[in-house]
Amino acid sequence: MPAVLDALHARLKDLPQKDRVCTMMFDEMSIKQHLQYNRRSDVVYGYADSGKERSPDLAHSALLVLLAGITKVWVQPISFIFSRTSAPADTMLQLIVSLIRQLKSLDILVKAVICDQGPNNCSMSHKLEICPSQPFFMVDQSQVFYIFDPPHLMKTTRNLLLKHDLQIGGCEQKVQWAFIKQFYESDHPLRIRLAPKLTHNHLEPTVFERMRVKLATQVLSDSVSKGIAVLISVGQLGAEAAATSDFLLDIDTLFDTLNSSCTEQGDDRKKRYAMTASSEHTEILRGAALRIAEWKFDGFDANRQPPTVTSWQVTINAVLGLWEDLRTNFQFEHLLTRRLNQDPLENIFGEFRRMHGSNETPNAFQFVASVKNTLAGRLLKLPSRGNCEADAAKLLCELQRIPVSTDPSADGASQSTAESATDSECEAPSAEEPEDLIELTALHAYAGKLLSSFLQLSKCDKCPNLLKGSEADAPPADLLSVIEGESSASCLPCSAFFNIYLELETIFKSNVSQLLHLHNVKQHFLQLFQTVGFGAFCSEECFKTFLSMFTVMRIEYEIRLQNMDVGKDKRGAKRKLTKL
Repeated sequence: MPAVLDALHARLKDLPQKDRVCTMMFDEMSIKQHLQYNRRSDVVYGYADSGKERSPDLAHSALLVLLAGITKVWVQPISFIFSRTSAPADTMLQLIVSLIRQLKSLDILVKAVICDQGPNNCSMSHKLEICPSQPFFMVDQSQVFYIFDPPHLMKTTRNLLLKHDLQIGGCEQKVQWAFIKQFYESDHPLRIRLAPKLTHNHLEPTVFERMRVKLATQVLSDSVSKGIAVLISVGQLGAEAAATSDFLLDIDTLFDTLNSSCTEQGDDRKKRYAMTASSEHTEILRGAALRIAEWKFDGFDANRQPPTVTSWQVTINAVLGLWEDLRTNFQFEHLLTRRLNQDPLENIFGEFRRMHGSNETPNAFQFVASVKNTLAGRLLKLPSRGNCEADAAKLLCELQRIPVSTDPSADGASQSTAESATDSECEAPSAEEPEDLIELTALHAYAGKLLSSFLQLSKCDKCPNLLKGSEADAPPADLLSVIEGESSASCLPCSAFFNIYLELETIFKSNVSQLLHLHNVKQHFLQLFQTVGFGAFCSEECFKTFLSMFTVMRIEYEIRLQNMDVGKDKRGAKRKLTKL
C-alpha cells in the first residue's frame, strides 16, 4: 500500500528521530473461502495474493503487517497478503525485508519484528539464522531484533507443563503440574484467599481456553507460587513441590518484566515498570535467560527441546539488545516493554471480526473492507472480555482516500456506467453446442434477458429494431412458448445477436480459469472479445457497452457458481465427519 507509506511519512517526518523508531508485527487470521468481484477495482477478492502475484488458489488465510511506535503511542497497518494456507516463510521474509527498506528510505526505523510461534514464523527465524546468541538480523547494516510475543510464550509454556514435567539444571526436584492441581484441590482455608482467581478452567483448559492468555498468566503467577509455598510450610504439600513454587515465581517475574506499562514502580513491588539504565530489569532478564537455557522437558530429547525454550531465550536477549541499541543510539531514557508484544494486532483483528457481526472468519472482501475502515480511523471500542490488554495506541494516519488493492493502478479505476445494469439475477447456461431442446431453451432465455438489460441501459433508438427477433428468428413453437412465459424482463433476440452471445460465451468459458484471479480481470476478457465483430449492433460504441455489461454479469455469475461449489464441499466434509 504505497499511499499508506506516503501518508505515514508525511505524519512522521517532523517528529524527533526517537518517535520514528518503531516495531513491526505480523500475524495471520483465518478467512472464509469466498469470492467477490469489486467492480471499481476490477479484481476478484478471495484468491491467494502475495502482493506481487495472484494465483487461482482460494485464500484461507490473511497476513496483516502492523507498525507500532515505541516511545510515541501509535499504530498503523501497512500491508496485507492472502494465501491458500499459512503464508510461506520465504514470502513473509521478502515482504518484511522489503517493507523495512521502504520505511527506512522514509526515515521510519524498524528496530524489532514481533510474531508468535507459528511454524512459518519459526521457519523464517531459522532462515534469518536467529538464535539466542544472535537474536537479530541485518537489513542494510541496520540491526532488527526478532521477538516472539511474550503472552504467546506464556501460553505455550503452560501447555507444555500440562503434559510434561520440567527439570531445571541439576535440581533434583521437577516442576510438575500435579502440584498446582493439588494446591487447587486442597481444602485448606487459606487456599481461596491465596489464589482467589484460580478455577477448574485454569487447571484443565479446553482447546479454546488454551488460547486465552489470561488463563495462562493467572496460573503461572506469583499468587499460586506463594500459595504452594504456604501449603508446603503447613505440611499440606511435600517439599518436592518447592521447585514448582520457585518456577512460578520466576516465570511471573519474567512476564512482568516483559510487560511493563508505567514509568514508576507501584506499591505492589511488581516489575511492571519501565526499563532504565539503573533498573533491575537487565539483571532479571539475564538471570532468566540462563535458567531457561537449562530447561529440560520430559519426553523430549536433551538436545531437541520444544521451540518454546529457544524462543524464550531469543526474546529475552532481543529485548536486552534492543534496549542497549535504543539507549545508546537513540537516547532512550526508558523502555516500556509492553509495547514489544502483539496486543495492538490482536486488538485490530478483534475489531475486524466485530465489524461484520461478530464473524470469526470474514471473507477476503470483508477483510479488505475492514482494513479500509481501520485506515479511515473508525475503530470501535474493544470488548472487556478480549484476549489481550486494550492498548491506548491511536491510528497514526486516518486515511479517507487510500486505495487498498494490492495493485494500486487498479483500485482507482472508475466504475463503468455499463455495469449499472448488471444487478439483475441472470444465470448463464453453458454455451457449448446445444444438444437438446432444454439447453436451447436456456440459451435463448438468457440471451433474451441480456438483450433486455442492454436495451434498458443503452437507450439507443436503432438497436431495438436491429437486435430484437422477428418471426423468421423464432425458435420452435414449444421453445417459443417457454421464452414467452419468462418475465417481462426478457425478449426474443434475433439470430445475429444470439450467435454473438454464443461466441462470447464460448470465449469466456474457455478462458475463465486462466483469467478470473488476475488484476483487471474485466479488461482481460474485453481484450479477448475484440475478435468478435459487432455485427447486428448499430455501432461499435453500442457493442462495447454490451460487452462491458456482459463481462461483468458473467464474472459475477461464475463467482456465484464457484462459491456454491465451495459450500457443497464444506457440507460434504461435515457429513463425513458426522458419519465418522
